[in-house]
Amino acid sequence: MFCIENWTGMTTTYPSPQPLVFLLCFSSFTFIVVLGQREVPLALVSLSNVTDQFALLSFKSLVTKDPYSVLSNWNSNISFCEWNGVSCGHCSHRVVALNFSEKALEGTISPYISNLSFLQVLDLSNDSFHGHIFIDFSCLPLLENLSIRKNNFEGLIPQTLSHCRGLQILSVGDNQFYGSIPKFLGSLLELKRLSIRGSRLTGTIPIVLANLTKLEWFSIAQNQIQGNIPPELGSLMHLTWLNVEGNNLNGTLPESLFKVSALQALSFVMNQLIGHLPKDVGHFLTNLQIIYMSNNNFDGPFPPSFSNATSLQAISAADNKFSGLIPLELGSMTQLKRLYLEHNMLTNVGGNRELSILTSFTNYQLLEEVVLSQNLLNDILPTSVGNLITTLWRLHLSSNLIEGTIPLALTNLTNLISLNLGFDNLKGLIPRNIGSMNRLQVLGLSSNALEGSIPDTLYQLVCMYSFYIKENMLIGSISRSINNLTSLQWLDLSSNNLSSTLPP
Repeated sequence: MFCIENWTGMTTTYPSPQPLVFLLCFSSFTFIVVLGQREVPLALVSLSNVTDQFALLSFKSLVTKDPYSVLSNWNSNISFCEWNGVSCGHCSHRVVALNFSEKALEGTISPYISNLSFLQVLDLSNDSFHGHIFIDFSCLPLLENLSIRKNNFEGLIPQTLSHCRGLQILSVGDNQFYGSIPKFLGSLLELKRLSIRGSRLTGTIPIVLANLTKLEWFSIAQNQIQGNIPPELGSLMHLTWLNVEGNNLNGTLPESLFKVSALQALSFVMNQLIGHLPKDVGHFLTNLQIIYMSNNNFDGPFPPSFSNATSLQAISAADNKFSGLIPLELGSMTQLKRLYLEHNMLTNVGGNRELSILTSFTNYQLLEEVVLSQNLLNDILPTSVGNLITTLWRLHLSSNLIEGTIPLALTNLTNLISLNLGFDNLKGLIPRNIGSMNRLQVLGLSSNALEGSIPDTLYQLVCMYSFYIKENMLIGSISRSINNLTSLQWLDLSSNNLSSTLPP
């Protein structure tokens, strides 16, 4: 009998075959040892413990910095299976995992890692390794997890990874890899997590990635990928996370993506995508929690069907060309925490002089941020704005030409940290009880038609570090109480009718 362990230490026992053939990958050459007439799968190959120890010592020899002394016990006084970061199988005493995540190790990677033929996990993420990767992954057929993100590796993504047919996690992002996305990745059918973000990859998204039917997480963010998003990716029904932000992708969004009901997060930010969103965009996305699509060229109406995605917590669609009404249906999304729709051409519901979208938000229990600046919401602030949930900490409505006065009820929002009503058409007085909003750190009221004096209670906002109120019609003097604002870093009172200068 013989046994094989996975990296968690679980053991499976197999009947011993009579004849064996062993394939040894050692140094830069390969040789075969024949112990009989039958061959066995490569996964059952066993190399000597001496080979593993030699490979580990070779790894250590190329580590130039070890600030936490992680490798301090890598010596002959104890078994290499007890060395820091090393895990061995209980039966074979072969290395099955190397985990040095976030240990600040620096150096290059020894090619002798190829000789750890039982290796299932190699995790060097969040370290400072650099250079090319010369590991021959064809000698690591049991590898399931390769995590080397956030280092300084360079070169092409190794072609020999195509031999790791059991690979489930490939996380190589935030390095300096270049070239195109390898098409051989489409043959690694066990992949569940594929992250190659934050490098210098070019070319297009290979259609063959649609073969990865077990894929749950896919990120190619922050590269230089261009072309369309293949509609075939809509066949990945287990996909929960799709991130293609920060590339040069163009064309329209495939409707097939919005039918992947397992999706929890979508990000298309900072591309060159165009066109209308599907009318039924939210009907199938019952598990979607975040969707980020800012900084593109989407146009047309903002679909009311987003309200069917009842798990949504964050919508970011800023810096596009959406037009038409902000759908009041958004007010039924009780899980929504963050809504960013600034820099579009959205309008208020027709025939209503009040900004009714704010009234619809009073049903929310979790709302934290509403950013609607730079749209076409030239209506008045409703008194119902004071009924917004107290979890709200950011409200930005600037550059909309909003009319009327600032409702006294607005000061009920005592948890607001950032309030921006600048570059509108507000008139009247600054609410006298504004001092009750004692958590305010940012207050923007510039470029309106506000009158009267600066309320004394405003000087009670001791947390405020940014106060812009230029280009209004304010009168009176600046109180010496402004010295109470000890956190203040930015202050602009220019272009008013104030009768005094700042106190010393």
